[in-house]
Amino acid sequence: MTLRKDEQSGNETRFAPQPVATAALGGAPAQVTGSIFPEQVRLLYANSTVSQLIVLLLAVVLAVAQWTSIDHRVVATWFGVVATLACARIALTWRYQRSADDPDAAQRWCTAFLISVALSGLAWGAGGVLLLPEPQTDSGDVLVLLMLAGLTAGGASYLAPVRPAPYVYCIPLLLPLAVHFILDGEGGNVWLGVITALYLLAMLAVAHRLHENIRASLTLRDENRALVDNLTEAKDKLEVANAGLVAEIAERRGAEEIIGNSLSLLQATLEATADGLLVVDNAGRMVSFNQRFVKMWGIPPAVVEQRSDDAALAFVVDQLIDPDSFLDKVKTLYGQPEAESYDLVEFKDGKVFERFSMPQHIKGRPVGRVWSFRDISERKKAERDLRYVASHDSLTALPNRTLFEESLNKALARAKRHNTRLAVLFIDLDRFKNINDTLGHHVGDEMLCAVARRLVKSLREGDLVARLGGDEFIVLLENLPVAELAGKVGQKLLESIGKPFLIEQQELNITASIGISWFPGDAIDTTSLLKNADIAMYRAKEPGGNAVEFYSEQTNRHSLERLALEMNLRQALQRGELALHYQPKLELLTNRVVGVEALVRWTHPELGPIAPSAFIPLAEETGLIGAIGDWVLRQACMQNKRWRDAGLPPMRVAVNLSGRQFANDALHADILRILEETGLPSDGLEIELTESVVMGDADRAAEILRHLTGVGISLSIDDFGTGYSSLGYLKRFPIASLKIDRSFIRDVPHDLDSAAITEAVIAMAHSLRLRVVAEGVENEAQLSFLHELGCDEVQGYQIARPMPEAQLSEWLSRH
Repeated sequence: MTLRKDEQSGNETRFAPQPVATAALGGAPAQVTGSIFPEQVRLLYANSTVSQLIVLLLAVVLAVAQWTSIDHRVVATWFGVVATLACARIALTWRYQRSADDPDAAQRWCTAFLISVALSGLAWGAGGVLLLPEPQTDSGDVLVLLMLAGLTAGGASYLAPVRPAPYVYCIPLLLPLAVHFILDGEGGNVWLGVITALYLLAMLAVAHRLHENIRASLTLRDENRALVDNLTEAKDKLEVANAGLVAEIAERRGAEEIIGNSLSLLQATLEATADGLLVVDNAGRMVSFNQRFVKMWGIPPAVVEQRSDDAALAFVVDQLIDPDSFLDKVKTLYGQPEAESYDLVEFKDGKVFERFSMPQHIKGRPVGRVWSFRDISERKKAERDLRYVASHDSLTALPNRTLFEESLNKALARAKRHNTRLAVLFIDLDRFKNINDTLGHHVGDEMLCAVARRLVKSLREGDLVARLGGDEFIVLLENLPVAELAGKVGQKLLESIGKPFLIEQQELNITASIGISWFPGDAIDTTSLLKNADIAMYRAKEPGGNAVEFYSEQTNRHSLERLALEMNLRQALQRGELALHYQPKLELLTNRVVGVEALVRWTHPELGPIAPSAFIPLAEETGLIGAIGDWVLRQACMQNKRWRDAGLPPMRVAVNLSGRQFANDALHADILRILEETGLPSDGLEIELTESVVMGDADRAAEILRHLTGVGISLSIDDFGTGYSSLGYLKRFPIASLKIDRSFIRDVPHDLDSAAITEAVIAMAHSLRLRVVAEGVENEAQLSFLHELGCDEVQGYQIARPMPEAQLSEWLSRH
């Protein structure tokens, strides 16, 4: 406002406020008595040189302080910009002082000053963000924040003569730092950013009030010069100036109060952080700490009150796994005031802390150290759990392939270094898929866990057993005096696995095949040892399993032949290399053919005929038996329909179902679909199942068999006497006939035991109203013996060999 003499009444003079217009940039009054604006500009330049020297000094201090924690190029570039701007402002001041007598140039000098001060504010504002240490530390943050706060306070006062000057300087100087803290996202930094912004607003408010006071003072002085003869007005102007001074003091006190509140909020922010913080001086005294630090370490109040770092250390070291290392590290850091440190602190109760330590500086001099502690116990536990999951089998808790191979690599290195022997035992459970397919995966899982426990119990403490997946296990034996000892261990494992398992109140038996490869005789690296043990295992499986086999070159050749056979078998269906042969079944009472059994044959274009005993077990192991079985069922039904259409007497075609086929939930629907598509009546099909297949999941088997017999399909138990042979399931399942296994027929009638068993089976079956089929009948004596016992049907070379469809059609026409 300006003061004017409004009216006079008696001895009183009253002054009223008048509007004052300012220039857009310089803030010069458009209407004012005297030369107020040039005087304002003069005040701007009055202390510019001294202030820039101070700015240069502060820039040097900040650059040196941050030199070790910030990229040198950033510090050097920033310092160069600030120094250049300071020198430019000093030069500008000198030029102004040489031409300050020209009042008409005040606007130009004001504009130049504002541009220079704005650039200086931008440079310091950029430095406030760029020179913050990463990761942030309390000492680094406080140094930058205090320096910018001081520059803001100084600028707010000495730039107050011209209204825009404090704004163009203070806002770019302090606002970027406030925004940086807020955008950082951490709770403490957000509050620090808010406090910084509030401080900036407070300083701008102070500058505004000072500007108003200065303008009022200058206006009053100008009026006083015009009215020097009026002592009363001079007195009033003096009172106004005094009032402005009082207001300025009050504003400064308000600013100090704001700073105090900011520091209080800063302390509250430190208390809110998740880390434990401790600040000690160079003498080992605890200068400051938050309650999180006290709580993390469980330090009692009596120790805290001593404010002694030694007392706190004496209390906490008893909690640590390695107290000596902890104390040595602390002593080392106290002996190196400039050193920074990061390490982990492990507690006896399992806790783990991260420990950070950085020096605290004041004016570039280390005055103490800041310790920061973070509890990472849960994170470390999660890391351990992840490592365990990644290296162990989730079902059996045994090491998995990854951990086993790592252990084998280390064991090989030890064996090479100490010239010792080691062996790898590859274990595969025989016919484990039958358990999975018939009893269910839950029983299979329990079986795998039970096998794992027996393997661990059967080995030495230093031996390693792992699960590779499925039904495959692997064992590592180190420090073997002779390689043959691995074979004895393998036999011991076979005996352990071969003992009955009691799972879900069922007594189950299983065997295993074990292949052995040893170092250095068979291989000298991990990959070769595992491959050779795998090859030996497949060799052990071929005679029927339950065997131990060492790797040899012959084993390797045999494995390659087996692999080639598997590849050819996978292509046999597509190439049309499979065919069905049919073996007639003769009814003894009527002496007529009542059925045929469909038997699959494979003729390779180069290898010739492949025996079923060679490729059927391979098909079962590789899972190809399902596709082959479906093809056999469809072809057999189609052929029987053609025979019926050709006018041959109706007969049943028997097809053997594998365990994999029987485990298919869509089995019933698939069979009905094939019968419908081929046009064969259901009474023309007979399904043969082994005892092990139907006894796997008895409830499910009974339901499926009832569905099949319900539509007229006949059911037969194949190879009777070689499996469960339980009278209970004979009553429970809707079967029509039993096939006595050829192993019993082979020695009758001369072998009394075989004859007695055969007679008992026939009598038992008839008592249960079941038909009896004897397979493997190869001579007249066997045929006569079975006829005398009342056997219903016979099958074997004595009647006819298995024949292709065309040959059988001709044979049937003659019989």
